[in-house]
Parts: sequence; structure tokens; C-alpha cells
Amino acid sequence: MKPANPKSDSAIRAAEKIPPASTLRSAIGVVTAIADAIRDLKEVPSGTLYAAVMSKVSIDEYEKIIGIIEGAGLIKRSGSHLLTWIGPR
Repeated sequence: MKPANPKSDSAIRAAEKIPPASTLRSAIGVVTAIADAIRDLKEVPSGTLYAAVMSKVSIDEYEKIIGIIEGAGLIKRSGSHLLTWIGPR
């Protein structure tokens, strides 16, 4: 019997957590659609945008998506929750 390899065991556990490719494509599609909406509008109140997508994503998912887009340097979020596109046009 081979001794356990902690690194390969960790890699296997990490790989098991990866969702199917179709799920990843769907998630990327949602993030892209929300980013495109902000880009097209140039700026939008976050609550207004969430109201438009709330039938598709939960508030927690929406906040994560906005965080992803903001972390990518494509938008800035003001204290008044105004989302402004700062990425390329």
C-alpha cells in the first residue's frame, strides 16, 4: 500500500468542489450580463439594478457578482451605492 500523499489528496478534494462546466458557463454569463448592463448605462443605482435581476439571483449572489466586477477594476461603488463603469468602453 502506498503512503498517502497530502498534496494529491488536497488536489482531489479541491477538484471535487469544482462545479460542472455548464454551471461555470452560466455563472460567467450572469456576471457578464450584469457588467454589460452597468457599462451600457454608464452608472446605475445598485438597488435599481438589483430590482431588475432579483428574479434571477439572490441578494447575496448579487453582492458577490458586484464584488467580482468591482475587484476586476471595471466599476466603482460610491457610498450612496451608485455603480459607475470605469472599465474600457
